Amino acid sequence: MYEIASSASDKADAATGAAKRAAAREAIKPWQDYFAAATNDLMLADAIDNTARMYVDAGDSASVSSVYAPLLANPSKYGEQSLIHAGVVATRNGHQKDAIKFFEAALAQNPYSRDALNNLAATYIQNNESTKAFPMIDKLIALDPSNPDNPLLYAFAYQGLYKGTKDKKLQKTYTDSLVYFNNKSENATVKLGVNEFTRRPTETFLVGSIENRDKTPKTYGLTVEFLDKTGSVVDTQTVSVGPVAPKASGVFRVKSDKGGVYGYRSDKGGVYGYRYKPLI
Repeated sequence: MYEIASSASDKADAATGAAKRAAAREAIKPWQDYFAAATNDLMLADAIDNTARMYVDAGDSASVSSVYAPLLANPSKYGEQSLIHAGVVATRNGHQKDAIKFFEAALAQNPYSRDALNNLAATYIQNNESTKAFPMIDKLIALDPSNPDNPLLYAFAYQGLYKGTKDKKLQKTYTDSLVYFNNKSENATVKLGVNEFTRRPTETFLVGSIENRDKTPKTYGLTVEFLDKTGSVVDTQTVSVGPVAPKASGVFRVKSDKGGVYGYRSDKGGVYGYRYKPLI
């Protein structure tokens, strides 16, 4: 069923104009069939992404919300990844309120989901609810302290507050905060990015990259604490990344032979799944 749906999507991707719209329309049904038969969270997430994409390519964006309607009706029935992907689809198609419900539901299942925190904060800001974004950004930076993309969310949130008031004093305060966090992001000398966090019954993987934004080569020591659902340390692994040349990136892959990992936490306390010390 997956191959049939994928082939139909490939046909639509290769076409243009009216032929593309017609092929995309034909691909919707195979993806709907795959959605109905999906037996796990990742399969369902994939079906949501592709069905929504075919509706858009078919020129029927109005029907995108029908793709995730079953999840919106009963989000607790579905898994974390399906909810996050449904939220991203909702956001891309201008349904911020639906997206907020999905990201909140994902966090209810896994309060340490980096993707859910990031997307929920961004969606709050898009929906002119910047004050609600700050607690999400606080948690995100606590679990991911060496990613300079995260302080930018503070900048966007303060920009939202600025637009929401005519009080000159408050506007000055919000502007100062916006500039501070924008500079904090732009002037960061290192950036850690997580590309994969895979949790399996008997092993766990954390994969990503470290970008050296400084002017000299650097070697980074990355220590990760993998935690279970209660916050207890399951395993600790340390890897060395580098030397990384200036303006270049080094890849890291941290593997634990332990299962049961849930998320990570920061050095300052609070459970966030895995923990790494801020890089310097």
